[in-house]
Amino acid sequence: QKQERQKRGKVLTPRKQSTNHLPKKKKKLMEKVPLMDNQDNVSDTQPLAQTDKSDLCYLVSLTSIAAIGGFLFGYDTGVVGGAALTLKPHFNLTDFELSLVVSIALGGAVLGALCAGRISDHYGRKTTIFFADILFITGSLILLFSQEIYELYVGRFVVGIGIGTASMIVPVYLAEISPDHRRGAIVSCNIFFVTFGQLASYLLCLAFPDWRVTLGIIAAIPPTIQAIFIWFFPESPRWQVKVGRIEEAKKGLAKILNINDQETINHSISEMSNSLTSESEAPLGDLVRDLFGRYRTLAILGCGLQFWQQFVGINTVMYYGPEIMQKAGFSSDSDAIISSIPLAAMNLAGTIVAINFIDRKGRRWILLKTLPFVVLSLGLMTLASVSIGYTPFQEFGKILSLVALMLYIASFSIGMGPTPWTVNSEIYPLHLRGVGTSAATTVNWISNFIVSLSFLPLSSTNAGNVAAWVILTACAASCFVFVYHRLPETKDRSLEEILTLFKLNGNDDGLIDKNTTVNEPKMA
Repeated sequence: QKQERQKRGKVLTPRKQSTNHLPKKKKKLMEKVPLMDNQDNVSDTQPLAQTDKSDLCYLVSLTSIAAIGGFLFGYDTGVVGGAALTLKPHFNLTDFELSLVVSIALGGAVLGALCAGRISDHYGRKTTIFFADILFITGSLILLFSQEIYELYVGRFVVGIGIGTASMIVPVYLAEISPDHRRGAIVSCNIFFVTFGQLASYLLCLAFPDWRVTLGIIAAIPPTIQAIFIWFFPESPRWQVKVGRIEEAKKGLAKILNINDQETINHSISEMSNSLTSESEAPLGDLVRDLFGRYRTLAILGCGLQFWQQFVGINTVMYYGPEIMQKAGFSSDSDAIISSIPLAAMNLAGTIVAINFIDRKGRRWILLKTLPFVVLSLGLMTLASVSIGYTPFQEFGKILSLVALMLYIASFSIGMGPTPWTVNSEIYPLHLRGVGTSAATTVNWISNFIVSLSFLPLSSTNAGNVAAWVILTACAASCFVFVYHRLPETKDRSLEEILTLFKLNGNDDGLIDKNTTVNEPKMA
């Protein structure tokens, strides 16, 4: 029956069911929502996928304002690479102290990611975005007026909390307000803003060498804009259903999709309501046990993708791009920054490609096609590092390192850049979406912290530099194996239907068959 259902592209709408076993709050919520009778003419993507009438301009405006959080994520992680070239002599920083200035923000991001899930579940997605903006503004002002090293650490830590909060909540908010057939592209727009923020940080560091301008003044402008304009857009309808605000959810959904068809709206609200379980109001400890118990397969997939995203080395390039270029032979500060600009531009261009293909080809397809090129480029970077150690081959190593990094950024930005965030925003059930995304984002930032703190000291010698790239190459190959065995295709499916792709009995046997084709994910 399930195979027939997949072939026909049909799904049965929710049946009326007994609510006697549910808590009072859940029973009241179910009574508010009109459940649809079974109909054979309702497709598995209706209604959120059928949004030809949706106001594209409105969606673009909403996405742009929400994705400012992504811009800040990219800008505040990228700007320190360019600013470090003037920070280091200004404060007479050692390599370890400079690494700490970078990495302490990542420690703050871990804290922000840990807390953001629960905050968003209690107070809403928009309120959490606003909270992140306040942190960005506060941290930027601390950095602007810093006179001592410890003040730099405090400012970067506060900014880091904002980065972690934004990196967790923005993809969730965008996924929950997106039509199904545009969800991959809309969530990937957040990564487009991340990469645009990184490119902007390099250009602004080149235009304004004073680190106080780039870390303080400029960094405070985007969060101020977002903090004002985010209130002109609706809250996530799925979160509103979760907390029982059914009428508000209907109004928000009608506005987002630009439709007045009450039957379509009621069907969407019904699907959202039925995705809730009796555990929706459980304490945090119970939710965590549920995530790593019954839903362990999802936790391993989500956290694993975020772990490998960092351990294939992207942020060593983005944080320390100018330093890497100096080691490759671009001696002056301006040359090092200028040589890093093509990397950031390639990152931005690759993300645009991903936005166009992630919903057409799918998440799994993109990763399996791009990861081999990530492995190849890191292998070439290893060869370049070896060449730089020998005087006759230094010029060859210099050119090869730039080519290898361009190939690396291009392949990473199309695949491992946006896809882990997209997958994590869509695989968890509604009652675990905040906790699940928060856990995966925390893994991302812990991994980021480890890689970023260790790369610069490890690569301080030529032998250590070679070893660092060998390790990253091995990690990229391991990532390919992980994706091949664990990731099913989720494109063109509603958030509620994606759960049917996994076996969820807590025994971690929900792996897809390695013989399953890209477009035919294994059903539970």
